[in-house]
Amino acid sequence: MDELLRYLKEITGTEVKLTLSNEGALSSSSFLYSGTAESMADRINKKPHRFIERAGEKGGWLLLHMSDCFFEMLIEEGRRLPYSPRGDYAEKRLELLMRHGRLPCPRDAKVRLLLIKGALGRLSDLELLSISHHLDGMDRVCLEHSLGGVAEALMHYRARLREEES
Repeated sequence: MDELLRYLKEITGTEVKLTLSNEGALSSSSFLYSGTAESMADRINKKPHRFIERAGEKGGWLLLHMSDCFFEMLIEEGRRLPYSPRGDYAEKRLELLMRHGRLPCPRDAKVRLLLIKGALGRLSDLELLSISHHLDGMDRVCLEHSLGGVAEALMHYRARLREEES
């Protein structure tokens, strides 16, 4: 994440704080004056970064659509965090999903949003339990079979959040 923030500072010439947009993209946390976000998006798109698939502007906000590489970095970052088992229901659900192996992050908006929330320390147990409930039938089963790496990272991010809260 630090690499991304350094890149954005170089492009924009100022410190950029990131927040989640309603669409699940990362956005700058401060509103930018008319035309500024669009010109920043153009600069980012002309000088791409491996973590950013594309940049855009919406209503004066700079929106960053993150690449597969970014989500793989979040998974690896999460796996490196210390973990101590708690044994609650949400953890058991993640352990079940982890059995499917360490696969790359699926291109599912809800899963990617949960991974970002986990990295930012804003993840609830309810969100973890419903990680695949937005899909039905075989689509849900297929998604769950691809969540091993994400589930492991989320478990470690959750453990970090518990440590910080106590």
